[in-house]
Amino acid sequence: RTPLSILQSGVEALQDRVVRPSPRALASLHEEVMRMGRLIADLESLAYADAAVFSLHRRPTDLAELVRAAVTEFAGPYAAEGLRLESNLTALSADVDPVRIRQAISNLLSNSLKFTPSGGRVLVEVAPIGGAAVIRVTDSGTGIADDELPRVFDRFFRGSGAKPAGSGIGLTVVQELVRAHGGRVDISSSTGDGTKVTIQLPASPGRLTPTPRQRVLVESGGNRDGHI
Repeated sequence: RTPLSILQSGVEALQDRVVRPSPRALASLHEEVMRMGRLIADLESLAYADAAVFSLHRRPTDLAELVRAAVTEFAGPYAAEGLRLESNLTALSADVDPVRIRQAISNLLSNSLKFTPSGGRVLVEVAPIGGAAVIRVTDSGTGIADDELPRVFDRFFRGSGAKPAGSGIGLTVVQELVRAHGGRVDISSSTGDGTKVTIQLPASPGRLTPTPRQRVLVESGGNRDGHI
């Protein structure tokens, strides 16, 4: 309700002529409108995540290709912040809803983008581990305090280092989407030492087929190259 309250008080101040309709005042109201839009989008995602187990559209999906597409999407924003975005991917096929798993990956990359200082590094990996298909995002960011770590998947929880634009449900959505697929999410972190988030998805018998690893590097200047 915070952005809505600010919008209401701001509009009333303009109506009562307590505040003049200056570019600064309008820009402030516009920012609250955008913030409300992000909050609504996050709540919509959470509602979908709650119902995901009933609405998943599973099909054999190459998780490496799914992650590669997400890395490409975030290449520009990462380069703009002076961050190195690297990927180390093994082609793995698993029965998942590609839209929902892509959403989970995007949430993790968005979190790392927010909490990794300029000059830092984020590594995204896909690999078979212990018969499971694993997606892992490791960053060199600010990390999470020990007393806050157990609560990071709680709805609307925002840690002490969270930015004002966040809603506190990004990791909740990730967990719900992964659980709907019969998987699990683990997170390890400490203040100043970065964060590692690991998604484990059940492998389909006969469909977990590793192929040679590929590596993609996004330099802080925005250049990318891949090689096998």
